[in-house]
Amino acid sequence: MSACDDRNVRLGADVEQLDRLAALLERSSWSMESLRAELSAAARVPDWLGPDADRFRQQWSAGGGSDIASVAAQLASATTAVRQQAAAQRLTSATNDMDGEGAVVAPFAGTLPPGPDRIRVVTVDVVGGGEFVGGASGEFVIEDLTDHRVRVTEAVRINGGLGASGGQGVVIDMGKSSTAEGLLAGAAAQVVAGSGTSWVVDETDLDSVLVALARDHLAGPTAGIVSELDGVPGLGLAAGLLGLGPVLGGLTYDLPAPESRSVMAGANVDASMTGAATSAKAFAGGSIGGVGTVGATRRASGDTVVWVESGLAADGAMRTIFGTREGSAGAETRIGVRLDSSGDVVGLELAQATTLDDRMVKRSADVDLTAPEIRVAAARLGESIRAGDDIGAHLSALLVAGAAHTRVATDVYVAGESRAYGIEVPFGAVSIISVEMDRQS
Repeated sequence: MSACDDRNVRLGADVEQLDRLAALLERSSWSMESLRAELSAAARVPDWLGPDADRFRQQWSAGGGSDIASVAAQLASATTAVRQQAAAQRLTSATNDMDGEGAVVAPFAGTLPPGPDRIRVVTVDVVGGGEFVGGASGEFVIEDLTDHRVRVTEAVRINGGLGASGGQGVVIDMGKSSTAEGLLAGAAAQVVAGSGTSWVVDETDLDSVLVALARDHLAGPTAGIVSELDGVPGLGLAAGLLGLGPVLGGLTYDLPAPESRSVMAGANVDASMTGAATSAKAFAGGSIGGVGTVGATRRASGDTVVWVESGLAADGAMRTIFGTREGSAGAETRIGVRLDSSGDVVGLELAQATTLDDRMVKRSADVDLTAPEIRVAAARLGESIRAGDDIGAHLSALLVAGAAHTRVATDVYVAGESRAYGIEVPFGAVSIISVEMDRQS
């Protein structure tokens, strides 16, 4: 009797060993990426100029740097594969008593569509105060989708709470150049509330959407009157002759029905320190912050997603006569329960994003909770949420039971050079940050 016919032969692996392997692969991926960033920074020797220096940097960027980045990406992909196998093995172990089989089943039902090809984010932050800290932020996110469509998301948040700030000095950031004098430090614990709206439009309408959003914010109650300017006889001809046709088009553009609307509330804690001996020779600064929020998103399809989100981020920079070193890292997790128009729980949405310097890995999963074999696990999770209990064990059980009804996706994005503008003084700060991220194929 061959091994293939032996029903006692059990395929698979020790899931704890798979978990340890996945953790090792993930640490190795981050180590390779950290090494690439460190070597890339070292290659930019500030006092090495000339054609030889330019040739070396070009060779490093096109050769060694990209090779290390490729290895890091392969390790990240292997991490995902091993974790999928561990989930499949857990599911198989759970069903062995019923079917007597040891063969590994397909781990997931399929894959989610890939993320946007490009993401552009512009954030405006205004923060001020002493013992009481208040502020507001606005964010525009533009995502390039398939079929020449774009998603535009506008999010506004306000926050307030207790804080402390001190020091003497000023920091002015003008993109590629910055000036810092003195020492500033601050910390705050704040309550946050906000809302967001997203639209999906043809890429040719993007400029009109942005102008229309600015129109609505600036014109306020008179926005409706402004949007009717296209009815003024001869105004369109005059705008065309003056080269203002696109502006008039945006002012009179009617925004389509939103794809989704969101509301959220939560809290964040952050701390920062910035200091400089002189603006030309030395500068050091950094910040660390954490946020936890709950919210709900209503979609045009009629579904509602109630979600919980947490995140942690840190960044730092230092400039001396020997050059500039900077880096950032962050992690964000969101868990959402999807309800249909009748209020029944029909899905579970998971998302995780981890960043290191200019590289971001986004992982997402969608679990179909309507399958009969996982309704019990879903019901237990719902009961624990309503009771305010720890949901960790029930969530793990649901993920194992729902592995065969789960679609997953992993997208890797690399950010271009970010642009920051702002001013920071002892009593507050205003900043504008713009960044673009491209998805790696």
